Amino acid sequence: MSNWLQNHTSPVKNTLNTIWNKLKDLQNEFFKYNDDYYVKSQDVANHYQGASAVAFLDAVGTDINKAKSHLEHLGHVSSASSVLSSAITNTSQSYDGKLDGIINESKYEVPQNVFDSWRDALINGVLQADGTQQTFLNDVLTTGSTIITQKWSAVYNDSAAWITLAADSIVLDAVTYDNPWADTNSKDTQKLEKDLEGKFTNSFDNLAQEIEKHLKDWADEIHSAYTTFQGVMNNPDYLSARDLFYYIGSPRDHTQNTNKPITITPYTNKEGQKGLLITIAGTDISHWWDTSLFTALQTGVGAPDNPYLTEIGNAINTYMSQHPEMNGADVTFAGYSLGGMAAQDWASEIMDTSKTNQLSQYHLHVANVVTYGAPVMHSPDAHVNYQMYDANHDPIPLLSSYENPQLSDKHLVDIVNQLVKNPLGVNVWDILNNSDRIETAYQSLQKADTLPWDKKLSSYIDTKHEYQDNLHAIHDLTDIGNIDDGNKETFHVDYVWEMTQNGFQQVPVFIPGHSLNFENHTKYTISNQLNMSSTDTTGIDPQTFGPTEYFGLYTHQ
Repeated sequence: MSNWLQNHTSPVKNTLNTIWNKLKDLQNEFFKYNDDYYVKSQDVANHYQGASAVAFLDAVGTDINKAKSHLEHLGHVSSASSVLSSAITNTSQSYDGKLDGIINESKYEVPQNVFDSWRDALINGVLQADGTQQTFLNDVLTTGSTIITQKWSAVYNDSAAWITLAADSIVLDAVTYDNPWADTNSKDTQKLEKDLEGKFTNSFDNLAQEIEKHLKDWADEIHSAYTTFQGVMNNPDYLSARDLFYYIGSPRDHTQNTNKPITITPYTNKEGQKGLLITIAGTDISHWWDTSLFTALQTGVGAPDNPYLTEIGNAINTYMSQHPEMNGADVTFAGYSLGGMAAQDWASEIMDTSKTNQLSQYHLHVANVVTYGAPVMHSPDAHVNYQMYDANHDPIPLLSSYENPQLSDKHLVDIVNQLVKNPLGVNVWDILNNSDRIETAYQSLQKADTLPWDKKLSSYIDTKHEYQDNLHAIHDLTDIGNIDDGNKETFHVDYVWEMTQNGFQQVPVFIPGHSLNFENHTKYTISNQLNMSSTDTTGIDPQTFGPTEYFGLYTHQ
């Protein structure tokens, strides 16, 4: 395939990638200074006791969060540069394919080499028209198809000479093939040339129309991406979905895989309403008693006595008892994986006024639920703004009984509850006797994971179409090849319990079909798509964040 557009746009892509990397490095450096400031402040406060030390750390925490907001501006510009570069790359690659795929419908009359030469001449004529390459690219970015229209007329008007030249050359070769001394100016020869020119003109016009359309569509898509980029440049002061996720998965002060997976931070929204940002980290295999894989399964199937949900409720209750001024506040939940599942459950619990729970006394109102790599748990509350982000090839968002009825089987729920209470005490016979149900549930996940996003959305994730535009596919993480091509038979290794001469043992079996891959589930922090201004949907004013308080498992950290 020819790379007309990709080659022509490579300079601007290289420039944008350089900007992206430099700003990202600069942001990381500033974040490090910010974190050092917080650590040293804690060291100082540790030498003192009482209300003054607490007030000092609260002030530092507020400064830290405000500084983060300013530093995120660098991240927004960096991400916008990367997103624009990716858009140019993907769009150019797509339209190179479309241009290369134009079929020579008159191949029996127009030789393929002539057809290809016309295509090259038309495309390169527009791309290399008057002006420098950089000037043309700037015009495409800022005007879209307008510049193509301007360049097209001049290039197309030169085409009559190409058609005549091609027709004359072919007829000349045909007339002189057997007789090099034949009269090339005879009336018969001229008639052949005229007839051939007419046929060539029709074929050329069809080709030109397709090329013009593809080039205009290409330019308009790049212009649209540039408009988004420009919007970030003009206003980098917003709170993106990735900014929220950084409270959970930041490389520096993350709460994921720690003893303090829950944070609560006060804020004021853009309408002046006080609120609380509550972030909830996901599964942590080192905590088998409350945030383990078994707890994730327990949450997904809606089983009772969930230890993590209890811990989250206790954390909120502790915070509210210490901060009575936050009574009646809006709540924004942000949760990753298991944390996203728990966020939905607690949002539903708080908003259900028909029953009383430990938080009812505080009259909280859930304004937003933002999740990353989490399944949909149940129907939405009409008064809550849901924003759910799922990476391509991340199978975790398929693990709830709301989405997959196979997971609500009573026998599977009982096994999960046994695993949560005591993984070592689970009845092996229960697993063996229900192996067919376990395999059926797993195969249903495999089947769902092979589907493209739109089909997966309508067939599994949101079958009732209750969330509509609130579910977002994240496309810019690594393509790890979770999707089989449908033709190639693949195998994955599984283990089953079988009676052998040495008693019950796990033996490997090779199962044909699709294999789940969870790698993208860990990569939401690197998504530039999550960092765009279109994800600023919570109404939170990032300049109003107060100090963040961290809540651990069983204890307030």
